[in-house]
Amino acid sequence: MRKYQYLRKQFSKWYVEMFIPKDVQHHFIHGEDSLPHLRGKQKTKLSKCLHTYNKDLADIRKLDILQEWKLEIRAARQK
Repeated sequence: MRKYQYLRKQFSKWYVEMFIPKDVQHHFIHGEDSLPHLRGKQKTKLSKCLHTYNKDLADIRKLDILQEWKLEIRAARQK
């Protein structure tokens, strides 16, 4: 994995972001905590704030989150 891959900066904080493959998007649905126009619709990407202003720290924090997301996608493909 390239350094800083999957990272996005928004309002000075770093986020990890990964697009969901089309073949499993129907397993990832926006919940009740989403904006009203998104509720019940398929997600196209996963995103999470890393709560840091430091890019190098964000690059480290993203690893566990990405691993968890990839496991969820793998599990969705087996359904």
